[in-house]
Amino acid sequence: MRELLEIQYEFRERKQRIAEELNAKQYVCSTCEVLKVALERANYEKEQLLREVLKKDNDEPKPSEAPQPLTKPRHMPWAVRRQMLEAEDRERARLLREAAKPQPTEELEKELDVAAREREAEAATKG
Repeated sequence: MRELLEIQYEFRERKQRIAEELNAKQYVCSTCEVLKVALERANYEKEQLLREVLKKDNDEPKPSEAPQPLTKPRHMPWAVRRQMLEAEDRERARLLREAAKPQPTEELEKELDVAAREREAEAATKG
């Protein structure tokens, strides 16, 4: 009986010592470490993104015009809709007029003749 009590006493002492050592070392499992690193990375990326967004907002000038509504009303009278369509068509026509016009054929042929003469002159100097 005495031996049994001594074994139990030693077991309790060992268990207590191990618990104290673990508390002293502040044991942390590897999963917890991985999660801490992932959380730190996510917080860092979030902070960088927030800085970029705030920086971008400060750099851009504020528009002077009122923004166009993104949604159209459900019911629109035909006269109003026609005016909107005509305004869009006028804008498209203006953009097409302002776009670069293709060069006439004669100008293109002249440019090709000049390029051909230059190539011939280079070939004559090399050969």
